[in-house]
Amino acid sequence: MLTCHREIKMLRAFVLATLLGCAAGTSVNRRSFLATAFRAARSGSTNQGHLWEGGAAPAPGVMASPAMASPAPAPPPPEPLPPQFPVIGPDECALLQEAFVVEPPATCSHVIFAENSDGCTCTAVMPASMNPVPGNFYNPFLMDVPPDPNIPIPESLPTVPPPSNPAQPYVAPPMAPVCPFMSACADPDSFDCVGHNSWGFAEARMADYSPAAGALNSVSCTYLMKPYALFKVPDRLAALWHLNAKLVKVFDRMAKPFTLQCKDGKEVTVLSLEYFCGDQMKRLGLPCDTSWANATKMQQDPACHEALAPDGFEMDSSLAELCPLECGWKKGVTRWPPFLTAKEKAAKKKKEKEVKDEEEDE
Repeated sequence: MLTCHREIKMLRAFVLATLLGCAAGTSVNRRSFLATAFRAARSGSTNQGHLWEGGAAPAPGVMASPAMASPAPAPPPPEPLPPQFPVIGPDECALLQEAFVVEPPATCSHVIFAENSDGCTCTAVMPASMNPVPGNFYNPFLMDVPPDPNIPIPESLPTVPPPSNPAQPYVAPPMAPVCPFMSACADPDSFDCVGHNSWGFAEARMADYSPAAGALNSVSCTYLMKPYALFKVPDRLAALWHLNAKLVKVFDRMAKPFTLQCKDGKEVTVLSLEYFCGDQMKRLGLPCDTSWANATKMQQDPACHEALAPDGFEMDSSLAELCPLECGWKKGVTRWPPFLTAKEKAAKKKKEKEVKDEEEDE
């Protein structure tokens, strides 16, 4: 009897434990620490097992990463600032301003754009035929598709000549403004091409249209000088300025009173050499190849028919050499007057004497 009661109690306890275990299994999914560690070790061996091949596994608590296997190279250090900054100054911008052949003259000022970049900003008034206009048809999404040279292109139709009226004054066609030296030359040292890189600038930009630029009919051009760049005056501009300096001397001398040295110490003075050349060419109609000896025979005063040649010229010098404004410059002649003047001869003799004295002292 006691045995039956004991079996009944054990059966009840077993049924109760079974019911409690089912209820707990439905609400909580328990995992043992051993199973969790096994899964973690298995996933680690699957994902990082390739790092363990050919060597021992990493120590506990240390994550094996690709950076430990091959460290990334250090980034390059930034470029230092130029040793001389600003690279250029107002003097260089003034030289660039002289290269703008416009009337009224352009104005160029030195501008610092960044910590290591400077340049020049120039403003020039455009001629009446060049007017800045807004870009109404500008398309920022337009793709630049280069033409295929293999596709034949038909010849364009001949255009109709525009109607002309001889009594109507000439009106220049409207043009868009363009900054001087806007493009770059293939060879910046070439004499035949002058671009912004010929001056040492890295790039050139023209400001966008603005109502003020349209009202003043002006254009603003910016020339950027990069670090370590070198400003230089193109050879073509230097030659032009040298020629202009010579022209100034020529104009100054031709504007002074001109005197004819005639016989018996007689002197005949006219307003200027320019006036004398105009009288010979326009009033008398003498050709440019007329020699000085033949030109003096056309003078009204007989005492001046054998007048001496002006200082710096010879008796066989032509009017083309004496009057470059009327006849043009003679090809191959690099100086004016073509011969040494009395002052230049005296300076040359003095220098030769000084050199000779120094050689004797040595």
